[in-house]
Amino acid sequence: MAIYPTPEQIQSLLAGPADHPLVMLNLLRFKPRADAPDEGISGEEAYRRYAEPMQTCERISRLTPLRDVI
Repeated sequence: MAIYPTPEQIQSLLAGPADHPLVMLNLLRFKPRADAPDEGISGEEAYRRYAEPMQTCERISRLTPLRDVI
């Protein structure tokens, strides 16, 4: 389920203090079996395969990732 912010919510976010961190939390739900091109593995495994290279992007851009809490 996607969440679509209202224009008022976006303006509230933009009006917030620029020197405070912005935290984003992705709540993920996975399919039991992945679609192509990752057929034969679980949806969670396919996501982890996709997400692994993103950790390099985090290090390069100096983002502070919120790690798995599972």
